Amino acid sequence: MKDEASTAQVDSWDSRTQNIANAIGTSKETVTTILTTLGYEPETALEMLDDDEVTKFGDFREAFKVVDEKEVPLIKLRLAFKFAKASKKAEDRKGVDPRAVQLRELGFKVKLEDASLAVLLPLYDPSLPNDPVTRALASRFGDRAVIAFNADGKVALNETIDYAFDLEQGMSEQEAIMVDGELSPLYPVGRVPDLIVDEDPLFPGQPLRKGRSMMNHRNWTEIKHENRQLIRIVVERGEIDTEDRDAVLRLMERATDLDKLKEAYPEAWMTFRTRKKAETLPTLKMQFMSWLKSATKPNNPFSHRKH
Repeated sequence: MKDEASTAQVDSWDSRTQNIANAIGTSKETVTTILTTLGYEPETALEMLDDDEVTKFGDFREAFKVVDEKEVPLIKLRLAFKFAKASKKAEDRKGVDPRAVQLRELGFKVKLEDASLAVLLPLYDPSLPNDPVTRALASRFGDRAVIAFNADGKVALNETIDYAFDLEQGMSEQEAIMVDGELSPLYPVGRVPDLIVDEDPLFPGQPLRKGRSMMNHRNWTEIKHENRQLIRIVVERGEIDTEDRDAVLRLMERATDLDKLKEAYPEAWMTFRTRKKAETLPTLKMQFMSWLKSATKPNNPFSHRKH
């Protein structure tokens, strides 16, 4: 009983934060501040730290790579991460394939690609083609389209796992499966879906980022799509100089009110009506990944913005 009580006392929030601090070379208070900022709370922290799907070394390294304005060496970060996990064996923590553990105990050499898909998929990041998890999944599925995504661009875990299981049972391959009640295309491992995003009405070819212009920071979230289309026609007709701050400000003051826009730009409104009948209005939608690939770093909107 004494040993159990001693072990329980050692494995605590205070002991883990102190051990992490010792490994990194900082104070326990600093470690506590960083962890609580990440969302860890003393009441549930041990469970969260033990869960491999919640606490990953990559996230831990990012949070602690610079402490007290000093860069922490990788080996110290690995030691600190070990203490964060209380030096527990992988099989004693969540998020580890128990079958792989069993095989290793029997002496079998288990590769990453042999792990359960339920373990690999939550670690998969399609934007990292050389990541070990990406390579493991590619080795398993080759060029077959097996990965489904949610509308927000994140991997649809349950749907992808179910579909992969069906393939392993000999069912035919599909081009799309149902995700959140909608038919969604499947992608090969390593392929990032090209999300459709809103285009900046004032700057053709530039996407809005969370509803804001990356060119002049204007907020378009409260402006209806029809109003944005009319504004694009104003731009196309050359009725506004997008480099003129005052002109853009006056336009934005009218942007939420279609009647004010019509009054200020009657010719553009006439063009709008004609194009609406012909179904040729600007869509103001664009493929984000295609834009990202074409935008080189020296020429991206963050480096040549004039506003």
